[in-house]
Amino acid sequence: MGVSRGGGGRQSAEWWSNEEVRETVNEKQKAYAAFRSYTSEEEKGVWEATYKAAKKLAKKAVAIANNNAYERLYQRLKTKEKRICSSWRGPEKGRQGT
Repeated sequence: MGVSRGGGGRQSAEWWSNEEVRETVNEKQKAYAAFRSYTSEEEKGVWEATYKAAKKLAKKAVAIANNNAYERLYQRLKTKEKRICSSWRGPEKGRQGT
């Protein structure tokens, strides 16, 4: 008891990510850090607008990259689907419940 078993970390699904996504997310993180570091309302308002714009761009870049990656994946599966489906016959009728 009382000993951590590790784990609990967030797993990153970056197989679909590219350099553009990494750059835009990094810019968003820098804008957020700048937004949080200022204390005066005037400076904070300027950085808040910058952060919101960066957040919007990063969200769009992530969505586009994710969509493109899944399209490529589905195209690859479509070409290999005939071989995969023809070799798999499913469970035999007599072996159900094994």
